[in-house]
Amino acid sequence: MATYTQRLIDVIESTNGTVETQNMTFKGVDMGAISLLTGSEIGIHGMPIFDAEYKPILIGKIVDHFWLREIGFETVDIFRLKMRTKLNESMAFYNQLYKSTLVEYEALSTINLKTESTSKTDGTESSTGNNTGESTSESGSRAVASTTPQTQLSGYEDYASSATDTTSKSKNNSVNDTTAEATSSTESEGDTLVSGYQGTPADLIMRFRDSLINVDLMVIRDLEELFMQTFDNADSYTGGFGHYGYY
Repeated sequence: MATYTQRLIDVIESTNGTVETQNMTFKGVDMGAISLLTGSEIGIHGMPIFDAEYKPILIGKIVDHFWLREIGFETVDIFRLKMRTKLNESMAFYNQLYKSTLVEYEALSTINLKTESTSKTDGTESSTGNNTGESTSESGSRAVASTTPQTQLSGYEDYASSATDTTSKSKNNSVNDTTAEATSSTESEGDTLVSGYQGTPADLIMRFRDSLINVDLMVIRDLEELFMQTFDNADSYTGGFGHYGYY
């Protein structure tokens, strides 16, 4: 029985709520047997949550934790208001913590460096040449006929009866222009991956354990102020005379 105000179970029943224990899962992970709260408005159903599928699970954990605890306010309406206000103010922070717990990483991995490189080279080579040549040739011949073959011709060959001179000259000019062009293109790609860990495995495991947090329990502890912090031993209190006088 409640001694000071009302127990959470009494509040739920007085607001036409029902609680049914079910085995729940979230993203394939078994969350265990958790109370599923339906039909009761205690200021908890409208809380902002990082994933709508997780809301009934968190609500169930809160209900199970405070099931037999007395609310810390005189009326249910005040309790409902304080519950809604508290969750709206605190869940913005806790939702970020929930999201961080969903990030998967390897405890023994401290290095994961990937380098990608791409290079492309385009080149054009041009060459121009000019070759000019000139050649000259000259040749000549003479045919002499004499009616007096007995007589040797003089130096001026004046005694020949006939003479024929033949002279030829030739001149050649050549010009050669050349143009050449070459184009080249080179592409290369490379990937380098460095992964592993630095340090001792035992230290990395200890650091991993220190990073583990229970966000559900953090939310529940934040709601402690909404409930009575004084516990009763459930003994009944009656008036009357005992062996030691009036009490």
